[in-house]
Amino acid sequence: MATIVLPVVPRRAFDLRGRRSRSAIAVREAAIAVIVLFFAIPAFADTTPEQYRSIVDGSIENYLRPEFAKLEVETAALVPAVESLCAAPSFESLGEVRSAFGKVVLAWSRVEYARLGPVIVDHRLERFSFWPDPKGIGLRQVQSLLADKDESATDPATLADKSVALQGLQALEFVLFGTGSEDLAGGEAFRCAYAAAIARNLDAIAGDIVAGWNDEAGYVALMRNPGPDNPVYRAPEEPVGDIVEILTTGFQFIRDVKIGAFVGENPKKANPKRAAFWRSGLAIDAIAANFAGLEALFEASGLVPVIETRPGGAGFVGSVRFEFKSAGESFDEGFPPVVEAVAVPAEHSRLIYLFIVANTLWKYFTEDISAALGLRTGFNALDGD
Repeated sequence: MATIVLPVVPRRAFDLRGRRSRSAIAVREAAIAVIVLFFAIPAFADTTPEQYRSIVDGSIENYLRPEFAKLEVETAALVPAVESLCAAPSFESLGEVRSAFGKVVLAWSRVEYARLGPVIVDHRLERFSFWPDPKGIGLRQVQSLLADKDESATDPATLADKSVALQGLQALEFVLFGTGSEDLAGGEAFRCAYAAAIARNLDAIAGDIVAGWNDEAGYVALMRNPGPDNPVYRAPEEPVGDIVEILTTGFQFIRDVKIGAFVGENPKKANPKRAAFWRSGLAIDAIAANFAGLEALFEASGLVPVIETRPGGAGFVGSVRFEFKSAGESFDEGFPPVVEAVAVPAEHSRLIYLFIVANTLWKYFTEDISAALGLRTGFNALDGD
């Protein structure tokens, strides 16, 4: 049986695999508690190094590289859109920027939980997306910067040295959708220059992540070549453990933070302004992209053919696919913006259902599928929470 512990974890301090150090775990500054599962599961004798390697290769080639490349495409498109708005302000061009921003958010949401390797170097994760922010630290910093018109924030080079809360998607969302954002259509120069700097910063970070995953001599080499001299992965199953952890962390985060933090037990107890991207109306669309990205990893990684060779594996795969299909059908029906959705009992119930689906998928991966692959689950880092 698993022993469930509820520690409070810090926001930062990672090792190369994106996991908390023991000293960091002791720091009491995080916003949420995470579940830690300790249970030893004997490795199945028929889980071969070649099968583990097939999952690693599939994850890199079919998920990590192409999905982050798609993110870079969207960040690259955001830059000229913002620059065009600054050069020729109008409500039409503001609408184009907002649309481009939405595409970046959805592309990011598909890879949001791949929190290892190139993603966590130089605080790229927090610089790209500083969330959750339960104390509103980032919001206050952005509002202060806009009020003071700090010109150093309009240069991507100097912006990159500032607080991570000023650099990423959440900061740009407030600039584009928050109080005073309509002034962008009227030519508010400083606000637009700051938006352009954030856009270029996001594009630079995305480019660095893509380059990192394409570098065969970098983190990819560590994942592909586990062994006694490898500083990160000593055994063939360890990089696969990190790949499965993308899924377990993702479903736990969706359940506890993306949905659980705002939905409440009933509409009266809901707090939609705790949802990520509520200002831009993208909160539920981002969660849909979370599910879609995790499903893409499951299907593209090579996990399925290996799991299906295990006792009960075909049943596990079928159950996971059923849950993904159920979530997809719910999203396909459409939701109103989260502020409206939580106020309507029927829509609120549908959000609770997605919470349950995320929990069910989390259980499948932490218990059945991890066991079938001969993995041991441990700290679920929830990097960046």
